[in-house]
Amino acid sequence: MTLKYKLDTLEGLDDNIAEMYAKQGDGYVLAIDGIPKPDDTSGLKAKVNELLAEKKTEKEKRQKAEDDARVSAADKARKDGDIEALEKSWSDKFSARETELSKEIDAMKGSVSSMTVDSVAVRLATELALPGSADLLIPHIKSRLGSELRDGQYVTVVNDKDGRPSAFTVDDLKAEFSSNAAFAPVLVGSKAAGGGAQGHKSSAGAKEADYFDKKSPSYSKTKQTEIYRDDPARYNELQSASS
Repeated sequence: MTLKYKLDTLEGLDDNIAEMYAKQGDGYVLAIDGIPKPDDTSGLKAKVNELLAEKKTEKEKRQKAEDDARVSAADKARKDGDIEALEKSWSDKFSARETELSKEIDAMKGSVSSMTVDSVAVRLATELALPGSADLLIPHIKSRLGSELRDGQYVTVVNDKDGRPSAFTVDDLKAEFSSNAAFAPVLVGSKAAGGGAQGHKSSAGAKEADYFDKKSPSYSKTKQTEIYRDDPARYNELQSASS
């Protein structure tokens, strides 16, 4: 006869076999020397559940007490003809709820702005700017972006320079910034600087390699930027040679 290690009940067992089982938790286990007893966490779980239930009950009681007090105050004001107190009770209730909803709405607006404005501004700035210069463009790009609810979804919109709605798309805005001479020094492959495109060529006899040599008197971050803007491949070549 095969004996089960754990049973829910001893009913129906022969007395000799039942004596071989010991009570454990909600059931019975076969009493065998040498088998380590498993940790009994049933008591801990029961205590946790008890505390959770107690906390829930206490919260419900507190909420009920507040509601009862509000109703009682309103009933008393109604009976006493104290319309002012009654109006204040309802006003306080609606004000509290309005404040709660306003906070939720502000949080949602913050999330929407992050998705439709901040992320787009960071992406455009990263695509347009030289390495390490994206932060200079981000605030300028963000000032031209906004979010709008269309067909139940928030979308990114582009405003004009005065902050008014426009028919511009994000790609149009990118093209505008890429051709803006004011940002030419920090733009990748910028053509906005006009004749300055050749500025990375020899100046006062200096060689391009000298612009990258920190020991050279001709070392220049400005010249490095110009070279990167006009010829990224050449920039990488010179940068690698100097390191």
